[in-house]
Amino acid sequence: MKERQSYQMDDNRKKRGPPRKLSYLDEFLLVLMRLKAGLFVQDLADSFGISTSLVSRMCITWINLLYVELKDLFPFPARTGLQEYATIVCSICNNKNYFRLYTTVYSASFGNACTV
Repeated sequence: MKERQSYQMDDNRKKRGPPRKLSYLDEFLLVLMRLKAGLFVQDLADSFGISTSLVSRMCITWINLLYVELKDLFPFPARTGLQEYATIVCSICNNKNYFRLYTTVYSASFGNACTV
């Protein structure tokens, strides 16, 4: 009995639909550029010669794949851990000495001008 192969690994079968615009490596590079450099979708689309919707779909697909494959290596903290972290950050921000330091730096940098 022939062992069953994955659909993507079977060279004898053709995948339906249009051919891929980019190789897997190029897609992965595109996603890493989006995440690390924060490039806009339009810039990536122009650089790789594809549409903005394709860039968006590639990013969503690869990020979901990375989540599934890497979630055991980098587990997301539990809700209680996030709440504790938020409490610590908020207590630091509400610290009066921190507030005085921030307002001093703000005043020196912006000359008491409202920049909002």
